[in-house]
Amino acid sequence: MLPERCRKCARNKNHGAHTSCRICADTEFDETIVCELNRSVQEGSDEFECHAFVPTLEVIGSKKEATADGRKPAQGNLLAEQLAVIKLMNSDKIQHQKACALQQLERDPEAIIVNLKLHYVWNVKGRRNIFAKSEESFSRLFCDAFAKAAIPSVLRAQLLWLGPDHVHVYCEADGERSLENMLIDIKRYLEQDALNHVPQIAEVLGPSQSLWDDDYYVESVG
Repeated sequence: MLPERCRKCARNKNHGAHTSCRICADTEFDETIVCELNRSVQEGSDEFECHAFVPTLEVIGSKKEATADGRKPAQGNLLAEQLAVIKLMNSDKIQHQKACALQQLERDPEAIIVNLKLHYVWNVKGRRNIFAKSEESFSRLFCDAFAKAAIPSVLRAQLLWLGPDHVHVYCEADGERSLENMLIDIKRYLEQDALNHVPQIAEVLGPSQSLWDDDYYVESVG
């Protein structure tokens, strides 16, 4: 069951990309994922915290549901996309590629070079609007965030963008460590860099609270 605050939130009814995040807008990344991450880390909590709450405004006598840009939610399109992915994964082309990869792995495991390309997304704790000035915060952190970081199994890490209440990071990895263990190190480096370059963050969070939530979203890209 959704928390009462979510049921009364306009974001819950009008699904779409985060309007205040450049990456979400450019890639049409569904803000519902960010909402789910926030709910999952607070499951069972007595007090639900979400600083991204937007109260629902309803016009009396109107029963039309629309997204933020005035369009109706395209539920049918989402189902069609999911069915297309399932059909693709069961196609002869994909099955042939899987068979060839397994044969190569059996012949010479050491010859297999893994280069995972990942897109990580995670929230600021409680979806606080820490990076309200995204352009300014991003410009401070972009150059230095991972410049000197030596994270095991991470071949390359890059801060893609800071949403006001969440983060997008691109990562290339060799597959030797789990996705979660790599992310723990990435989040630690980025948090320290954020605190060094944006000292106001510590004032907002207080001395004992971490910057990031524990849960995350990851997908392969490229």
